[in-house]
Amino acid sequence: MDRQPFGVLFGTLVATGVGVGSVGLVRVPPALDRYVLAVTIVLVGLGGVYYRAVRSVRKAHPSEPITLASWITIGRGAMIPALGGFILVPAAAIGWLPGILFALAAGLDALDGVVARRTGTVTELGGALDGATDGLVVLVGAAVAVAIDTAPPAFLLAGMALYLFNAGRWYRRRRGLTVSELPPSQRRRAVGAGTMLVIFLALSPIVSDPTGRTIAWIALAPLSGSFLWDWLAVVGRR
Repeated sequence: MDRQPFGVLFGTLVATGVGVGSVGLVRVPPALDRYVLAVTIVLVGLGGVYYRAVRSVRKAHPSEPITLASWITIGRGAMIPALGGFILVPAAAIGWLPGILFALAAGLDALDGVVARRTGTVTELGGALDGATDGLVVLVGAAVAVAIDTAPPAFLLAGMALYLFNAGRWYRRRRGLTVSELPPSQRRRAVGAGTMLVIFLALSPIVSDPTGRTIAWIALAPLSGSFLWDWLAVVGRR
């Protein structure tokens, strides 16, 4: 493994270890074994996604460094395994802790972009890590919301939608079919922000469980419609 991917994974492991230790000691001592198991599974997935993102970018941009903005992205990614631990310990996900972990992982998305622009260090690597982190934040946040029964099982589609969409594009490329690029979209940003807000509400003691599940059901409609609209663009139907 070359040094840059190793640096990304090592930094993620260290940051996650600190976060997991703090969360585990405070909240889940009786079920620490299951919590750590879930954290480990999510961490392996996180490491694999980050490694793939770094390697794919380095093929075209071998000299891009890991900037301060990228380390902020990796830092917010370190919150994801700590949050994911509650998938196997849903009874411990009481109070504000899951919502805070999700808010840090999702909310710091604004900070890494600002830092990159103000320091003149916008890179392809940073963009790849940012996109990978966003996808995992939504997936793990949705999975925890379903595990603690504040969102219906169907809400897992919110977390899986991006990966299903990308799998569809990969399949079309493999078949030699048309795969059009998607232009920037304010609608896509708005739907993404709305989905993250719904997940935050589901993970926080702000609304009752029945209300949270209703909001989650409602949120699936614009999210599904947005991905369908983008898919029509990908296949050249609009």
